[in-house]
Amino acid sequence: MTRLANRTALVTGSSRGIGRATAERLASDGALVAVHYNTQAKAANEVVDGIVSNGGRAFAVRAELGVPGDVDTLFDAVEAGLKAHNDGDVRLDILVNNAGVMGGSAPQDMTPEQFDQLFAVNAKAPFFIIQRALTLMPDGGRIINISSGLTRFANPDEVAYAMTKGAVEMLALHFAKALGPRGITVNSVAPGITRNDNPLFGIPEAVAAMSAMSTFNRVGEPSDVADVVAFLATHRMPVGSPVRSSTPAAARCWAEPMSPRQWALLLMLSGNMLLDALEVSTVVVAMPSIGRGLGLSTWAASWTMTGFALGFGGSILLGARLAARIGRRRVYLGALLVFAVASVAAGLAVDGPMLIATRVVKGICVALTAPTGLAIIATTFDEGPQRNRAVSVYSLFGASGFSAGLLLAGALTMVSWRWTLLFSGPIALVLLAFGLRLIPADGTATVRPFDFRAAATGTLLRSAAGAAALNGPYWGFLLLVTFQTRSAMATGLVLLPTSVPLLVSSLFSGRMVRRFGAGRLILAGSLSALLGYVWYANSGAPLPTMLFVGVGFMLSFAALHVQAIAGVPPRAQGVVSGVYQTSVQIGGAVTLALVAALNHGAATVLVVSVAAAGVVIAIAGRPGVRKGASCPSRSLSS
Repeated sequence: MTRLANRTALVTGSSRGIGRATAERLASDGALVAVHYNTQAKAANEVVDGIVSNGGRAFAVRAELGVPGDVDTLFDAVEAGLKAHNDGDVRLDILVNNAGVMGGSAPQDMTPEQFDQLFAVNAKAPFFIIQRALTLMPDGGRIINISSGLTRFANPDEVAYAMTKGAVEMLALHFAKALGPRGITVNSVAPGITRNDNPLFGIPEAVAAMSAMSTFNRVGEPSDVADVVAFLATHRMPVGSPVRSSTPAAARCWAEPMSPRQWALLLMLSGNMLLDALEVSTVVVAMPSIGRGLGLSTWAASWTMTGFALGFGGSILLGARLAARIGRRRVYLGALLVFAVASVAAGLAVDGPMLIATRVVKGICVALTAPTGLAIIATTFDEGPQRNRAVSVYSLFGASGFSAGLLLAGALTMVSWRWTLLFSGPIALVLLAFGLRLIPADGTATVRPFDFRAAATGTLLRSAAGAAALNGPYWGFLLLVTFQTRSAMATGLVLLPTSVPLLVSSLFSGRMVRRFGAGRLILAGSLSALLGYVWYANSGAPLPTMLFVGVGFMLSFAALHVQAIAGVPPRAQGVVSGVYQTSVQIGGAVTLALVAALNHGAATVLVVSVAAAGVVIAIAGRPGVRKGASCPSRSLSS
């Protein structure tokens, strides 16, 4: 977004936590950001590097606050940075006073030196920073001070800290009156309990206790506070009073409507996501007809699915790097064009190898467009309600595509199995035409080396294994049912119950994870799927199994992904998510190939065995209850 294009901002204390999230958010909105730090030079440089690699502008400035000469040191560095990065212009449009220190001492233990230090950093420094910033700030500027929820509830261990934050709120009230004639707004933001680097946030039971204090039953994230700051930086609000948050995401209240062009872009991207999902389910239903038409064995016909999965799984990590090198727009449109050509080639295939080759190519194309489409959404729609709505629509189209494909393939196969492969080509070309007009141009970014150490976490490995054990039996079971039913339409109708629960739950899967926890949902989902496969092994009846498996996916699919990236630094989440998605596809491809090579009885045993392994993985991955975990001090509300 470019709402803050040609604007400049200073965020104090922005090497980590709320300050870091705020600096990153303002930069993503187009501002040139001065990233202030005291001792964390490495962390500050990482913030700057991350902003620059995402196409933003930033520079780091060091100054210790609360000491003589602190404001002069800070603004000497800020002005030098602005001159160097803003064509000599030292104008400062936005000031965010975030830097602060905690107390953590009971009143009887507080020393005069500690008390003075708290006020020097948390109250005195913001006052004189504003005073100095006003010499650089044009009319219509924005000043935002980060306060604390401790100004409205009691915690004796933080009485001195709360006093400093009360002073900050008074500072905003009175400065707002003084600066009103210049059109400069002054506000303070008082977050509730917000995740930080306190070890308590690594204890699930402690996090649950903190979450129970929130309306939304979760702790706040630094990005939630950054949403509010970004809103105040771009909108005129009643000034002087604090923006208080008893919820972790106050920015939810201010969702901006999407423009017609944004809706058109979203529908174009979502339409392609729908097409990607159709690509899987249509071939599942048409597989027996394809095999008969080209004279393929069951094992050879299964490679229409296996090849697609291998192409997708083997290329998912390539997408982000390629987009960083040549731009998201080029990657997306280029992959969409190749997808259309491969679709036509698949429909005209004269033998198995030609068809399988097109399927591999299409898998690669989907591996490029699916995550790139999500990245385009992330950079085009405002973080918060607008982006959440866009992602929900995008996900809903993907979830509904599998269901629609089951029925569509049944109808198309009645005409010719070739239409199940051909139909996506013309649709992809139409989407390409719209994409050429709607997808915004973007620059290139720094290509970072693949961080295997960041990816290879125990949680990720468990999640990847669990996802493979969920997806593999599912694909193998689909193959068994596909060759068991008598017609393509019957196959589509029989398989439909597996997709309906996931479709229905797609819009609230995140809330399910927050409510019940990823571990519980994964275990319940894997047990439900296993129960279904055992039922099928004993009765041979697919319908009850479909319902059990569908419920299993509904419970555990999103939870496995959430578990995979839990606790992973933002800079490594793309790598971890890619590794996870690769495991999902490879698990499906390997199990599918093995099932196709076995007779029906042995294949059924294999499906049940892999699903049982998923239950074992889920049980092993559940965190134990830590004794002694209790509700943390509310001093975490800074």
